[in-house]
Amino acid sequence: MAPCASAADRAPAAEAPAKKAATTRCMACKKKVGLLGFACRCGGTFCSLHRYVDGHACDFDYKKVDREKIAQQNPLITPSKIDKI
Repeated sequence: MAPCASAADRAPAAEAPAKKAATTRCMACKKKVGLLGFACRCGGTFCSLHRYVDGHACDFDYKKVDREKIAQQNPLITPSKIDKI
C-alpha cells in the first residue's frame, strides 16, 4: 500500500503552476500593445501614440550615432603636399 501513497504524493508536486507569458506594454502609458508595439532605439516598446521620440521623452542620442556613422563611411582624404616626379 505504500507505493500507492507515494505515487499520489508525487502527482500534485509534478503539477507546477504555469507561468504567464509577459504581455507587451507601452513604456509610457502602460497600454497593452501586443504585436503592434513599436521598438525604439532607447530599448523600450511603445504604442502608436508614443512611438515618436518626442512622444516618450527618448534619451537616445540620434545625432551622435549618425555623426559616427557618417565619419565611418566617409574617411578623411588628404592630398600629398609634395608632387612626386
